[in-house]
Amino acid sequence: MPLQNAASRRKGWCTRLNIRADNARFLLLAVLMLVYMLAGAAVFMAIEGPREQAEKAKYFKFAQDFRARYAAVLNLSELDDYLSLHADAFTSGYLTDRRPRWDYSGSFYFVGTVVSTIGFGMTTPRTIAGKALVIWYGFLGCSGAILFFNLFLERIITFWALILRQLHQLSSRLKAARKRRRARQSGELQYETATVTAAATAQSSAASPSGPSTDKTVGEGSADSLDSWKPSVYKVQFLLLCTACGIACTASAVYQPVESWTYFDSVYFCFVAFSTIGFGDLVVSQRSDYAFSTLYRVGNFCFLMLGCCCIYSFFNVTSLVLRTMLDRMIRRLDCRCTNCLRPKAKMRTLPPPPRFRRNAITERDVEE
Repeated sequence: MPLQNAASRRKGWCTRLNIRADNARFLLLAVLMLVYMLAGAAVFMAIEGPREQAEKAKYFKFAQDFRARYAAVLNLSELDDYLSLHADAFTSGYLTDRRPRWDYSGSFYFVGTVVSTIGFGMTTPRTIAGKALVIWYGFLGCSGAILFFNLFLERIITFWALILRQLHQLSSRLKAARKRRRARQSGELQYETATVTAAATAQSSAASPSGPSTDKTVGEGSADSLDSWKPSVYKVQFLLLCTACGIACTASAVYQPVESWTYFDSVYFCFVAFSTIGFGDLVVSQRSDYAFSTLYRVGNFCFLMLGCCCIYSFFNVTSLVLRTMLDRMIRRLDCRCTNCLRPKAKMRTLPPPPRFRRNAITERDVEE
């Protein structure tokens, strides 16, 4: 009996609760996301809460002083109606130098924010017909945009895999050349002859359309196929991040002078827009007139499209990394102890997680 109790205590949580690996991964991610959100709420409350209270107090103090100063000459009820109407007109974009939001270019900008799921919120339908159309239009448009993002993900990962493959081949050839040079310098003629013969055989096989390659320094299997060598997912993740940052920095350099924002605000807008969060506190292309207005709006559309695609691709690859981290945590929770009295062959352990196949990232996956 004591041995059974000790054995049951050594079982991992997944084994105790009899949870499958996929269900354990889902529950663990749900718990971690909840903790992450609770911690984030506490941090944002500590940072933004005092400013909100200060601005609220400042506004009500000014409003109270204004009403007291002009109470004898103003009808306060009419003033409240005017302020409400003024706030609604400002939100709808009727005031200052705002361009019409429902002309053709404004409407095209709106449908772009709908299908990309950005949803800035500065342009919204006010009629029942418009709201009903958003439901049906967005259903098909968002589905098509997600498919477009996935197809873009496949192509950009394949592109970076080709670049990394060429670099890998170049590095392998340089290493082979250094080995041959060291062999010649050390007088190992037999090794040099064998290396030259192998290189000649590899070149003749590569020249033949169906001849297999025997150069093992380039990769495993055929050196002319992406399936023979795959880049690490971390390298692809880094390159996608650099691509997204490059687009964001370039767009911010354009937005800063045109929209009269600070560079940091421009970078902040790019992340909020590219990640399709879309708060709506900063929105581009809203004034009625710009220098080179058509060119700027076309460029803004290209920035938003490329940025959304790159950030979506980066998020997808990052999710693979997070999934692997979850699998490692699950394996640790299943308690592979070193002091177990039972033989290791009889211990209940989770099966190894399946390899994640995504486009060009297969052979050297996240586990490596």
